[in-house]
Amino acid sequence: MNRLKQVLYGIYQRNWLLVFLVLFLSFILRAYVLHLPGPNPDELLFAFQAERLRVGDPLWAATFRIAGYSLPAGLDGYQGAFPIYIHWLISQLTDYPFRFRAINILYALAAIGFSYFFVRGFISDFAALLSAIFLATLPSLVFYSRIGESAIFLRVMLASAALYCFYRWSAERRWGAFYAGCLALGLGISTRLEIMWWVVAILAYLVLVDRGQLRRVVSACWSEKDKTFIGAACLFLGSSLFIAYNVITHGGTFTQVTQNLVFTHAGHSNVELFANLSTRVRHLMELLEGSVILGMSSSYRNYLFSFAFGFAFLSLFVVAVAARLRRQPQREVEFLLFMLAFMLFQSMFSVSTLNHMHILILMPIPILILVKFLDLIPCRAVATLIAAGLVASNLWVNTRYYGSLLQVGGRGIFSTRVYGFVEELQQLGVSKLIACDWGLARQVYYFSRGRIKVEEIFGYNDDVPASFYHALAATLQEPNNNFLFLAPSYSVFKRQEAFLGYLRERGLAYEERVFYDNYGPIYILYKVPRNDRLARSR
Repeated sequence: MNRLKQVLYGIYQRNWLLVFLVLFLSFILRAYVLHLPGPNPDELLFAFQAERLRVGDPLWAATFRIAGYSLPAGLDGYQGAFPIYIHWLISQLTDYPFRFRAINILYALAAIGFSYFFVRGFISDFAALLSAIFLATLPSLVFYSRIGESAIFLRVMLASAALYCFYRWSAERRWGAFYAGCLALGLGISTRLEIMWWVVAILAYLVLVDRGQLRRVVSACWSEKDKTFIGAACLFLGSSLFIAYNVITHGGTFTQVTQNLVFTHAGHSNVELFANLSTRVRHLMELLEGSVILGMSSSYRNYLFSFAFGFAFLSLFVVAVAARLRRQPQREVEFLLFMLAFMLFQSMFSVSTLNHMHILILMPIPILILVKFLDLIPCRAVATLIAAGLVASNLWVNTRYYGSLLQVGGRGIFSTRVYGFVEELQQLGVSKLIACDWGLARQVYYFSRGRIKVEEIFGYNDDVPASFYHALAATLQEPNNNFLFLAPSYSVFKRQEAFLGYLRERGLAYEERVFYDNYGPIYILYKVPRNDRLARSR
């Protein structure tokens, strides 16, 4: 009995029960009406590849062969293949469509847990609990972890894990934590290269701000060379997919970065520093306000939270400067401020364009700045009252978004019509189709479990590229091919008119079938029967 009392008291002392309740709240907030809205095509990016791996179809990725199997190494120079293997593993254990959304939620819960334990040692128990509650309820994190690209929250989780592990190692010299941190960092590199922002920012902090800590780190690694070597091996193991990709593609990452160094293929300019920094600061504030959410029909803003963060940032900046003038630097404050500023600076550079989701990897640093400020308030009751108001405002925004979501359900590329649509295609006997707009191939292939084979031919250009016509001519050589488009009001690449014009010029007949959701036409399927004139021209 005494032993049981000791265990219960230990749980109470460590806030484990409260942390469990916060994680449970986080799960409930994210799991509500999990099927809404319909999937964002990017949300299925890695699940789609995993489905191809599961059924044995050729992958749309750079691959290497082991024991007769073709395994993915990376989608491009920036996006690694590690999430594909996780989706493949989950596909063996669960049924669709639960897995393609639930996995993001699990990533988010793990990231909250790692952040909690980091803050508990780095700041205080009070700050750790507040950080977990804020991360659990922040609208952007709630809804992006429901419908965002899976690599987004996987890398957030891995960055949080690496931060916690390296902190434990630096504070207590636990080499097991060092190995785990190196492995998490390597896996992050094999997920998406943006995790390097953390590495570069930490190294810059040590070199520019805290050289005493840098000397201690170097001394520890030098004195324990064998353990440092094991850590390096863990880093190499985790990043092996990224390394394999660059071996296969002869430095594909460096080629991609070089080609997009000044102006990217998406038209973004990396040399407009002031404009890019201004954009990134705006993105950060909008994420903290929860005003940019995928698939939502309305935008609700939590100005209270963004104002609280801005006030906390400026206050901590004053605290840090005053402490420096007294020659008593506040290391925790300086670390948080430097990390946020330096990673925002790095995020100005892109290989494509500046997107809100990209800087989610900065989490939980903005939240930690806020909780550090609240922890410095002398009266704990006042800090608790402020935190309660911020949590209530987050929950209010979440409630508004869910009300909108239930009303709209999802339309366009977020339409829930895709679930039944794929079943109808199978009932119509469609076993192969040509996807002529963005995202259609991923959705159809994934939700048919690979039974409907797909090919994309639209080409990622605003104007109709010559490659579209070349691919169209090749596909028309086969009889009874099916060509799938989004309805014109939802179309991204506007290929329908070019497609129909091509058929009319060659006198080719076609059959049209329109599929509707609650808001009107959503998908258009064209079937082109075998044509005698075309057959003779072969």
